[in-house]
Amino acid sequence: MNKTVSPTEYRQQLRQHIIEAATHEFESKGIKSVKMDDIACLLSVSKRTVYEIFGNKEDLLLECVKHDMDNTDAEMETFAHMPGHNVIDIMLHFYEIKMSKMTSTNPVYLVELDKYPQVLKHFEERRKKRAVNSASFFRKGINQGYFRPEVNYELIERIADLTIREVMTQQLYLQYDLKDVFSNITMVFMRGLCTSKGIVELEKSAAKK
Repeated sequence: MNKTVSPTEYRQQLRQHIIEAATHEFESKGIKSVKMDDIACLLSVSKRTVYEIFGNKEDLLLECVKHDMDNTDAEMETFAHMPGHNVIDIMLHFYEIKMSKMTSTNPVYLVELDKYPQVLKHFEERRKKRAVNSASFFRKGINQGYFRPEVNYELIERIADLTIREVMTQQLYLQYDLKDVFSNITMVFMRGLCTSKGIVELEKSAAKK
């Protein structure tokens, strides 16, 4: 016997479906190219229904960004707690997630994100929250002998973020494959953080991929 879905449950399920569909559309086509009508049509619901759940396009975009970041955090949390994974493995896995995302995301989407204040505010809030976890992560790596103790890791993270942002601003993705750009930037930063022991482990772990 099928379980009857309550109106509240249906609303929650529909909300999730809208977020997932919109995330795919935004990331593959860019934000401006996707209309609320497109999302409604894709899910065979009325535009009014979409607007009842999400007040406007930026509200929907913000929820898509949160959903995507939450998924990444959850995946990293699961991976980090698996037996046998050291800080190098964890750092490489984060890099792989980012690389996979770059491969499937239209660069226009990344550029257009900067035009939405709510999204930028959330990025900053999430960055501050992650900074605490990152500090703990790098301390652990230093104590284990994988990361260099003299490096200002908070500064390096900010520089890395700004570098990626400048890549998008200068539209280098029109000249170079975005995956290659990100790969080169990331590998240089990762090797620069590592001690000799860390570099050996990095190369060993990377060779397994």
